Amino acid sequence: MSSYSSTNIQLEYSNSLPISYTSVKILNAQVTASSSVVGALSIYSFAVNNTNTLLANSIMHIYFPSVFSLSGVSCTINAVLTVCTIINSTYLQFTLPALVVSQYNLYTYTLSVANVINPPSVRSTSSFAIFLESGLALVEGVSEGITVTMTTLTHFSTLSITPSSYVAGALSSYSINFATSLSIPAGSVLTLNFQLPN
Repeated sequence: MSSYSSTNIQLEYSNSLPISYTSVKILNAQVTASSSVVGALSIYSFAVNNTNTLLANSIMHIYFPSVFSLSGVSCTINAVLTVCTIINSTYLQFTLPALVVSQYNLYTYTLSVANVINPPSVRSTSSFAIFLESGLALVEGVSEGITVTMTTLTHFSTLSITPSSYVAGALSSYSINFATSLSIPAGSVLTLNFQLPN
């Protein structure tokens, strides 16, 4: 930028003027799991509507909630393998189509991450965070309101309950043994429901 007097004499100039841009909020993003069973292996599909035109090989950054631990996952676009890189246990970089994606057209693609282990609870997860990168710049993103909820509990692989006494009405202690395919986090709570006779 430069300024001049009316006699065409340059008075002042600046050779750089930085402009900071912020990314647009993704207005429509959804995630669905192929299985709603706690701890099951599942395919997670992402439906994301882009406001900006995306250059070929743009990147979708996906931050899974902390209840997930990613390893050995694979990514597909319309059932065709694509590059996805696990940055840490819950952060994934997903390479988008090798062609320009026009505005509002990413939603027509089926973007999936396979071999994800479902959360170990029927509680709703915290939100996924999704950001779209095009031309080495983050152009839009969303970090709230994108959750999944499991609806079906998994079964114990073995379960036994043994009382210290089988005498009716006697004071007794119970030994409960079980095995499960889930990894149970430290601090978890085991809930027991006793069904007493009439």
